[in-house]
Amino acid sequence: LFTYHANWKSPGRWGVEFLTKNHRLILRPMEKLQILKLNSIEAEFDDEIDYSLDENYKPGLFNQVDCFIYNQDNLELNKLCTIDDQINNYKNFYRKIANYR
Repeated sequence: LFTYHANWKSPGRWGVEFLTKNHRLILRPMEKLQILKLNSIEAEFDDEIDYSLDENYKPGLFNQVDCFIYNQDNLELNKLCTIDDQINNYKNFYRKIANYR
């Protein structure tokens, strides 16, 4: 279960926060994970994640292109959605998020 709030016309950068029993996981900027631990007031960037590809290329682009070029014929390794997956996601999720009928 999750809740979301969005105002596409508001100023400022995008962000996503996930709340768990012991942590607030913050993606702001979207490319880097910050963790706010229970009973703490300061979020810290997760320093165990290697962000170098996202810093040198458009975030996510390198791995997406790599997956497309080298794993497109191997369904077990391919993490890209098929056209059928995207159509299903559109019908079941994207339309609801955008409040389309």
